[in-house]
Amino acid sequence: MSFESGTTIRILINTRDFSGELSDVDQNPTISIWDGSGAKRVSNQPSIKSSTGSYRFDLTLNEAWQLGNWIYEVRASIAGKPLVARGSFRVVKTGGDLS
Repeated sequence: MSFESGTTIRILINTRDFSGELSDVDQNPTISIWDGSGAKRVSNQPSIKSSTGSYRFDLTLNEAWQLGNWIYEVRASIAGKPLVARGSFRVVKTGGDLS
C-alpha cells in the first residue's frame, strides 16, 4: 500500500488472545517506525484504544523524510506473553504515482 508524503495515515492494530478472539492487551500496544533509509522515525509510542482488541496509531508523513518502503513494528503482551507484529507501507512523492 502506498501513501503520499505530507499526509496523515492511520495504522490499525488488532490484538487476539491465544484462541484467536479479539482481546485487550496488558498495556496499549507500542509502535516503532523506520523510514525508507532505515532511520527510526517513531520509537515505542503508545497506540490509542478504539474498542476491545482494536487500537490505532496516526502518523503524519513529514515531506522531508525519506521516500520508499517503511517498516513498522508493534509490541504488546497478553497475560505477560509477548506479541510482536511487523508490517510495511510505501511512501511516495506528493503528486506521485500511488500504484
